[in-house]
Amino acid sequence: SDPSFGPATAKYGVSNRNIADLLADRFPDAMVWVIAPSGYYEGVFSRYVHFLPEMTARGDPVRYQADGNATGQLAALLRTGTSQLRAVEDDRTRLQGLPITLMGFSKGGVVLNQLLSELSPSRSLDLQDPFPLMRRVQAIHWLDVGLNHPGAYLTDDDTLSAVARLRQPGGTGPPTLLFHGTPRQWKDSFRPHIRAELEQCVKL
Repeated sequence: SDPSFGPATAKYGVSNRNIADLLADRFPDAMVWVIAPSGYYEGVFSRYVHFLPEMTARGDPVRYQADGNATGQLAALLRTGTSQLRAVEDDRTRLQGLPITLMGFSKGGVVLNQLLSELSPSRSLDLQDPFPLMRRVQAIHWLDVGLNHPGAYLTDDDTLSAVARLRQPGGTGPPTLLFHGTPRQWKDSFRPHIRAELEQCVKL
């Protein structure tokens, strides 16, 4: 989820394709999917309209919701993308069951948080079951996530407990959660909430 950049960073040669090529080189046996934001506020701030049920004008989450549709959106994107592959039907079926590693860079971390929030036991039973997709997730990476607004990391005990109970096919699990950061985010004196949320998330 979003190793992508808005128009403001295009002048530095950063693009979705560059990121996809980098990840493909790093993980040669994997299929790489780069999911871009729906748009940008002032050409800078990513907005994930299709993943976040409620956000500010700049794309920061107002709150994460158990009854969101991020898992449904991700499943639809993977299903559509897989159907367009030049492969026989047997290969498509096999690909739809492959394990998944999720990565969220910077603002892309909010998509990861919403995906996990939909595992909450408070989710309505009338909504699409998120578990078939999320049980395929082996690892989740937050890459230098940071927001000017609270919500960079999950701090809800019920949600994180649900993640800990998640089991992958064959009984293995839960997914491994990995946090990667730089002083730009984790030691920003103007945004102490980032470090505080990270520490609370890891503790829970």
